[in-house]
Formats: sequence, structure tokens, C-alpha cells
Amino acid sequence: GNSGIFLNGAYEVQILDSYRNDTYVNGMAASVYKQTPPLVNAMRRPGQWNVYDIIYTAPVFKADGTYLYRPRVTVIQNGIVVQNHTEMMGTTEYIGLPQVKPHGNGPILLQAHGDVVAIFGGNDPTALGALAAANAAGLTDCMIYGVDGSPDIKAEMASGESLIEGSGAQSPVKIAQSAVNIMYTYLNGDKVESRYPVETFLITSENVDKYGTDGWQ
Repeated sequence: GNSGIFLNGAYEVQILDSYRNDTYVNGMAASVYKQTPPLVNAMRRPGQWNVYDIIYTAPVFKADGTYLYRPRVTVIQNGIVVQNHTEMMGTTEYIGLPQVKPHGNGPILLQAHGDVVAIFGGNDPTALGALAAANAAGLTDCMIYGVDGSPDIKAEMASGESLIEGSGAQSPVKIAQSAVNIMYTYLNGDKVESRYPVETFLITSENVDKYGTDGWQ
């Protein structure tokens, strides 16, 4: 697939299947498109999840519209730093040189592309952000997953009209109950284990009614 994440709607971090897939270096995955290649190709093989963590610092403009401070980005792909506080020269143009275009707040956009079939968010707010981007990009055949089982994402699944497919969840209620029971066991002088595994489960549109949408499970 070939797509991109646009920061402030103007600066693109490239999304591309770069696993054993030669292309121009400043157009490969995790590049600042047409400006700066990644420090290393951290792409996993097809069929495995690829994860981006992006830390973005927006530019500051002078009164005359030039940069006082240029935009910068750090990209961590699959746990590997591939852009380290990289300074961007301007907008990431498909053809031509970077442009300096004064702007204020702007959106995070996922570039529309037919090859985007699934998005995994590290938590539910990330997944809901991906949903907003996918909707803005006009994606209609894309599965989005989150982690938490939050009331907001359960409501999305319950609507029956969302790209949200599921959320990996634990039960904060049961975790709290278990913690209290373990505390009383310890205070009573009884032996407690060093680790207590927590049950995880997948909430989908097919079972969301079981967990409800007005609170945590």
C-alpha cells in the first residue's frame, strides 16, 4: 500500500510497504516525504502489524510569513527511532520544492488509498482518531481496532455503521475488585503471588451488548 499521514494537513510522513520493496529513499516508509529518508528501514514483512509513534512540533511563523521555527517530527516505527527531531523544510510536495505556507492549527489526515485495509490503534482514543481520519479520507472498506473497551468505542460499535471492528479489553471493575481482595489477603498475613494475570477479551459489534455502552465493563 501507498499512503501517508499528514500533520497539520501539510507535512507528510510516508506510509508504504517498504519490506524488500525498492523505491526512492525519501519516498520509502517513515520518510518525511520527498525530504528526509528514515535512518533505517524498520518495515516488518507483509502480514505483520507495523506501528508508528509520531511526535510532531508545529512551526512558528514570523509576521512576514517565513519560519521563526520550522516544523519538526520524530517517528518511531516498530520501536525503532527512524526520524529523530527531524527539521522539515516546508510542505511535502508531490512535485516541486517544499513551500513555506503560513498556517494555524490543522488536522491530522490519513491520505486516501485503496490499499489501507486495517488500522490498529494502541488505545481507543487513537483508534477513534484513526476513524475520524478514515472518514475524512472517504475510506469505506477499512477495519479499525483499538485497545481499552472504552464507552466511546463501544458506542461506535453498537451503532452498526462504524469502521470500528473491535477493541481488545480488560475489565477495570474486575481488576479493582481483584486488587482489593489481594490487599486483604496480604493484610491478613496470607501468601500472595508475585503476578496475577488479567483476563483480556475482544469486544466487537457482535458482543458489545453484553458489555454495555454507558460505562466500563
